[in-house]
Amino acid sequence: RYSTLGVCPPMPAPPVGLDITATALHAVMLKKRGKTYALVRHASMPLPRGLVVDGEVVDVDGLSGAIRRFWEQANIRDKHVAIGVANQRSIVRVVSLSRIKNQKELRNTIGFEVLDHLPVPIENIVYDFHTVGSFRDDIGVERQRHVVVMTYRESMERFRDAVIGAGLKLRRTDLSAFALMRSSLRSIQALEGVEAPDHDGVVAICDIG
Repeated sequence: RYSTLGVCPPMPAPPVGLDITATALHAVMLKKRGKTYALVRHASMPLPRGLVVDGEVVDVDGLSGAIRRFWEQANIRDKHVAIGVANQRSIVRVVSLSRIKNQKELRNTIGFEVLDHLPVPIENIVYDFHTVGSFRDDIGVERQRHVVVMTYRESMERFRDAVIGAGLKLRRTDLSAFALMRSSLRSIQALEGVEAPDHDGVVAICDIG
């Protein structure tokens, strides 16, 4: 089972972060040390052209083979991975709603909002959202601002199939821009002057390439 743009179950160690670009594969391994995380190692390997184009997997079998070779060459033993996806078929919207405390009700309400922004049937889309702050409108009603990310199910599944085809176990699929937005959430909220949800602060934002 894999999580698509959602929360993955707790694990004893972070999965290997796998970045799949049009030209290379990058892997980052972290290890929990006390209350923080440390970078254990990272590895990269050039990717043949034509396997991934504009953030879309064109050749699933070819990408699976490349990832398998990458794991062997880099001698990565951990089979659990998390990947980030970025392509032109991803849609990002900011939705402002009256505060809804029940998470199931909130997700259902945002689902109706998603329908208003889709050019295709909802069954062809996967989506998730992140609450980035709360505020009061002009008449004093408490509202929340949510960033919603939608992408084509087919795009996500081709990445999933390539990873599983390489003999790995996919633990999380996320939108790269969405992950970066969450990482810098504290700074965004400070600039906008909104009340921040209760969560841990940023440890670091890294680009290893």
